[in-house]
Amino acid sequence: MYQPISNILQANEHLTLILNNGFEERAARGAQVVSTLGLRPRQVVLLKYQGKEHNRNHAVVSQIGRSIVGTPSRYHEIEARDLTALDAILGTLDPDTDRVVCDITGLSRYLMLRILSQTHNKRLKLSLIYTEAKEYYPRKTDFLPLLKLRDVSEAFEKLTEYEEAHIVYSSNCDVEEIPELPGRIFPNHPVILFAFLAFKRSRLSCILNQFETNARILIESVPVRQDLKWRQKAIEIINFDLIEENKNNLVQLTTFDWKKTSDLLAEMYYKDDIGFRYNVLLGPLGSKMQTVGAWHFAIQHPDIKVITSTPLQHFPGKYSIGYADTHLVPMDSIYALRQEGLIVEQAII
Repeated sequence: MYQPISNILQANEHLTLILNNGFEERAARGAQVVSTLGLRPRQVVLLKYQGKEHNRNHAVVSQIGRSIVGTPSRYHEIEARDLTALDAILGTLDPDTDRVVCDITGLSRYLMLRILSQTHNKRLKLSLIYTEAKEYYPRKTDFLPLLKLRDVSEAFEKLTEYEEAHIVYSSNCDVEEIPELPGRIFPNHPVILFAFLAFKRSRLSCILNQFETNARILIESVPVRQDLKWRQKAIEIINFDLIEENKNNLVQLTTFDWKKTSDLLAEMYYKDDIGFRYNVLLGPLGSKMQTVGAWHFAIQHPDIKVITSTPLQHFPGKYSIGYADTHLVPMDSIYALRQEGLIVEQAII
């Protein structure tokens, strides 16, 4: 499922490498690693985020992109949200001879879901690059006073003090639907939401405020790395009220295994015929790998409507710091499912 990043050199296809200049330090790490390995992709696409907080990584990633592709005409720089331009580039690729390699580390979940869907709908082979953070935000030192409290409800009450100081660094959010994953809404069916609890609690709150649901199943993330185990209690503190309201409909899921995410969502969908009795909304607000798994589930179930939310305001001083391992994540299992007729392309409505 996960491979050493050096395995990217073993690809038999022509590679189109999609990079971005997200503002965290680790967003540039994938480009640095593949450059050090000596990768020479056929072309490079840089999805450029605007704003001064992105300038540093833009300088790094654009220089690497130009140097590893060699031919200037095969280096493309487009606005991060200009997915029409990206779709046109993907449209020039041959499913038999080309592979898209997308670094998802610095991408928003909205862009991740759309780019993965665009690539899939063009029947292109796909691999992902993902770099872990050395320390994720909110950091343990910031949250330690709350973690020491035995009563989660007391910790939740005190959380507002930290939110005012932007310890949880998002504020208002845009709720966004994924055009490639529109689902099918039947007017005579009730609505159920499958949603991941988030450290930025306003992201889930915005979805709950915008969509009226008859039932919910919430998914709590369980960290894999030992140094991150404390984050499970932290997310329970941040989402205490939501958990209390839905404690009979709460499931736990590892953060780092996209296949387990896909399998869990399928299990939830088929249990008690939920997928046939409800209109299902899916809000993948968890980790990047959980988001990949949610996408993998959604493309196999075209009746699922996928929605996400993106903070309108970021506080660049409050984000994950450093970088840890960089992984290669081939998504080749999709092609076996496609050949078996279990996945069909979804048109944008």
